Amino acid sequence: MVIKEQQHPSRQQWFKAIQQKIEQAQLQTTLKVNHDLLQLYFEIGCSILEMQEQQGWGSQVIDQLSGHIKTHFPAATGFSVRNLKYMTAFAKAYPHFPMVQVPLAQSSDEKVQVSLAQIPWYHHISLLTKVKHLEERVFYIIETAKHQWSRNTMLLQIKSDLFTRQGSAVTNFKSVLPAAHSDLAQQTIKDPYVFDFLQLAAPESNHEVTPSNLMIRNLTNS
Repeated sequence: MVIKEQQHPSRQQWFKAIQQKIEQAQLQTTLKVNHDLLQLYFEIGCSILEMQEQQGWGSQVIDQLSGHIKTHFPAATGFSVRNLKYMTAFAKAYPHFPMVQVPLAQSSDEKVQVSLAQIPWYHHISLLTKVKHLEERVFYIIETAKHQWSRNTMLLQIKSDLFTRQGSAVTNFKSVLPAAHSDLAQQTIKDPYVFDFLQLAAPESNHEVTPSNLMIRNLTNS
């Protein structure tokens, strides 16, 4: 009977495996933070809409809210008047966050549900401003997640009217996690709105604040 000698990884292989574990943990944390950020923005947008519709408050309340937030969170930059207006548009466009549902095809009764948290806020801003119809926006969310597009790549596809060129149909879709080194993953990690959101929970410190140590702090406190 021949006993096969167990093969152990080389030092470099072991280093690489640990590196990959760190990258995947960082990505998972970033995706959770991105979801929480979108959830917060959606809830703020819904609250603004409610106050405007039920209380009759005008658009000026957004300016007042932005000033109030800046007073209490002076380091935060994600609550400008413009971004609060985007939050309102986001809440109006996707009332069933975190999912959006559209027909699988124009002539079909079958529906497909797509997670909005698969792409960063910067991507969503572009979709809200560049793409008018819901079905078309969902198409680009799906394609961006599937192909791991950066925001600039997604904008190029919108400009070239990929939606029309591919037949204007949403195809069946399963949510997939981006690869750690994909353009989409890197843009999510570096998204200034994600970084700004993490700073809100960061205690004051004299140490340098970076996206990496903020994510680690967020992970250990969750």
